[in-house]
Amino acid sequence: MSGARILLVEDENRIREMIKEYLENEGFVIAEAVDGADGLDKFKSLEFDMIASQGGRLECMQRSQKDFLNTYINADSQRGRIR
Repeated sequence: MSGARILLVEDENRIREMIKEYLENEGFVIAEAVDGADGLDKFKSLEFDMIASQGGRLECMQRSQKDFLNTYINADSQRGRIR
């Protein structure tokens, strides 16, 4: 899956940069978003193979769930995991 386009949604700059660097070194193409609203804007304007997020950063994106039919979503939170 090298070369896959991933939307990384993370509000902590340090964590986002660390994850981005790791994934880019593995050959993935990364776009960054600082929260769910930013992620939704980027998702609507670009095409992604996967969305990676932690916590509640996908709240706003979940409202448009039908838009994500062909995109793999991996979201961790204290309440559980969306895959």
